[in-house]
Amino acid sequence: MKIQKVDPVGWANVSAITTAIIVFIGLLLLIIFGSLLGDAIEKAGGLRQLIGNGIVAIIFIPPLCGFVTWIFTWIYISILNRSLEKIGGLQIDTSE
Repeated sequence: MKIQKVDPVGWANVSAITTAIIVFIGLLLLIIFGSLLGDAIEKAGGLRQLIGNGIVAIIFIPPLCGFVTWIFTWIYISILNRSLEKIGGLQIDTSE
């Protein structure tokens, strides 16, 4: 099997979506465990602020990370396609 070309938009879409999901899960865990830690350190006032900042982050950070990943993946795949053209493709050995 030989890879001759990769669709930059398709690969960028997959990368952006997976990055946004991973960041969302990471932020969710950070909010949960951060809230527990915040509760141990400070009482009610600090906890509310910590949860509020976490909710804002969970809304805005995953789409931003997904967008940045989409741009950089599109650039990467475009360079990869040019390289594959020059070397005649990439040989991949598979077994069934």
